[in-house]
Amino acid sequence: MVVLLLDKSKKWKGKKWKELNGDKKWKKVHPDKTIKNDNKSSYDYWSKKSTKEIIDSLKKAGDDELLINKNGTIMDGNTRTTVLKDRGIDINDLKDTICK
Repeated sequence: MVVLLLDKSKKWKGKKWKELNGDKKWKKVHPDKTIKNDNKSSYDYWSKKSTKEIIDSLKKAGDDELLINKNGTIMDGNTRTTVLKDRGIDINDLKDTICK
């Protein structure tokens, strides 16, 4: 499940990303260098997970759910999307899968 932050006090949870935002691209808030160097333990943790486990974690509601603001910036999920990118998977190609 994707959580879309509407503002500081409200969250919208659901499947209608495209209805709200069209084809706006998702982008990470942190550069790869920051994720791989400053957040190395998390990067190493997710690097050991299978691609399916990572994608499933992005879809699942809870502490690890994907969190995106209304501008398309990924607020939570940057490390996992970086690991997927390193495996040749663009997070924007997974929108339909993640938003189910």
